[in-house]
Amino acid sequence: METNIRTAKKQYDLSAIGELFKDCITPEQLREELIELVFDYAQSVEDGAIDLFKSHMSTLYVLCNTLQDVKELDAQS
Repeated sequence: METNIRTAKKQYDLSAIGELFKDCITPEQLREELIELVFDYAQSVEDGAIDLFKSHMSTLYVLCNTLQDVKELDAQS
């Protein structure tokens, strides 16, 4: 018995974020700002705030990667 399984392609409505990037800042510019923030934050972190620093850096890392994905999705459309 053979089954045909199609992988559903996910569709995302990026219109709201597209408007933000059109009116305010491009994904690439925002990504650069986030990277600059990481370096500024790393320079100002004090001993004892390492867990907070790691948490914030993790969030910024996810945002940077997501912005790269948005840029690639935008380029494909």
